[in-house]
Amino acid sequence: GTASSAPSRCHDYRLGRSRAGSTLWSSVPIPGATTLVNNAVSLAATGSHVWLSYQVDRQGAVPQLLESAGGHLPFVRLAQSALYGVQPCTLYPMTSTVHWALCPTGMQESVLRSTNAGRSFAGVWTTFPTVGSLFTPVTAKVAYRYEGVGSKTPQVLERTTDGGSHFRVVAPFPFVGGAGEQFFFLDPNDAYAIGSVKHGKSQTEPTLLFTDDGGVSWHQVVL
Repeated sequence: GTASSAPSRCHDYRLGRSRAGSTLWSSVPIPGATTLVNNAVSLAATGSHVWLSYQVDRQGAVPQLLESAGGHLPFVRLAQSALYGVQPCTLYPMTSTVHWALCPTGMQESVLRSTNAGRSFAGVWTTFPTVGSLFTPVTAKVAYRYEGVGSKTPQVLERTTDGGSHFRVVAPFPFVGGAGEQFFFLDPNDAYAIGSVKHGKSQTEPTLLFTDDGGVSWHQVVL
C-alpha cells in the first residue's frame, strides 16, 4: 500500500500481478480497500480466478469478498456476512466453485464451505486452536481435522470425504498432545506432521513425521 504521513498506516491496498517467471509486476487497485487503514486483505487463487476478502473495522460493516478473472479489473463484489472474523477469513479455493474458509473468531475458529464460488457459505465445524485443534482442507470434498486436547475421545485424526457432512476416525494421532501440533497435507494421502512424541518414560521430543496412507500410519523423518 501507499504510506501516509504516519509510516505504519497504509491506505491504498493493491493487488500485484505478474506472469509466471517474469520479474515485471503491475498493480491493480482493490475496490473499497482505501478504508481499511492497516486491516489485512486475504488473497486466494486457483486457475485464472482470484478472490480477495477483507472487512472494514466499522460497526455494521459487512465483510467483502471480491472475485476477479486473472486479477484484472473489474472485481465482482460478493458481500458475505458469514465471513466475519477478528481477522479476514483465510480462503481455500479448491475449484472454481468450491471454497473452504477458516474464520478466526477469537478463542474459536469457524470452518465454512461454499459450493457456488463464494456467493454463500455453510458452517462445517467450530475449532478451538488454543487447545491444539487443527483443520486442513485438501480437495473440494476431502479435509482433515484434529481436536487436540479438547477432544473427549483419545486424540485422533478425522477425515471427511463429503465436504464436511460426516467425519470418520482415521487413526489415533501419534503425538502426546498440546497446542503445538501441525500437519501439512500435500494431497489426500501424503502429509507431514510436527509435534512431540514420547521419548523414554517421562520425556518428550519434537518430531517430524510422514504418512503416505492418509494418516493411518506415520513414520519418523530422520533429518
